[in-house]
Amino acid sequence: MLKIKQSGFTLIELTISFSLGLILLSALLKVYLNHKQHTLWLTQAAHIQENARAITDIFREYIHHAGYKNFSEVAFNSPIKGYQSFGLTWIPELPHALQGKVKSNTDVFTVHSLISGKLKSNTFFIHETTRKNVHGEFINVLSTLDENGDVTELFENVDSLKVKYLSSPGFRKSDYLLAAEVRDWDQIKAVQIIFSLNTEQNLSLRREWEVYVSLRQSPWA
Repeated sequence: MLKIKQSGFTLIELTISFSLGLILLSALLKVYLNHKQHTLWLTQAAHIQENARAITDIFREYIHHAGYKNFSEVAFNSPIKGYQSFGLTWIPELPHALQGKVKSNTDVFTVHSLISGKLKSNTFFIHETTRKNVHGEFINVLSTLDENGDVTELFENVDSLKVKYLSSPGFRKSDYLLAAEVRDWDQIKAVQIIFSLNTEQNLSLRREWEVYVSLRQSPWA
């Protein structure tokens, strides 16, 4: 009788091939997930960087123009004034319009300036909203209170704000004073602002920025 020779894979060979395929697929999946996570991290970091630059531009625009024009006919006492946080209290005491709105342990500062030919009074502060992020935590927002008493939200996920002021001729970090240490707000020449941001998706991705802005030198009285 003629015997037909059969060829193919044995069960052991199939098992080995299947196992190797699973290992290769697992490795490829891990590389894909790592790449996706890294891409997401880069996107979030870029978003923080973009917001930080925008915040810095706003601070520089308002502070640099503080006291630029003679405001003797306007009821403004100083081009800039700060409020230092001590937990749930501030020195000097916060304006009535801000009481109960400012996040604890964050500083506040008010700038009187001439922007695009218009007199502006803006108080910058961090407000803890009633909105929650994906982690169930309240969202912190950098906001402003204008001369009309209106509050405007600027940027979300700004969770800290610390401000120091320079009134002496020096420009060393040690020359900057906390708000509670300032004796004459009319003599402020520059401001140091330190603020931090995070992302709603990744709270551990937190970045801190340090900004120095000089007030534009011009007669004040």
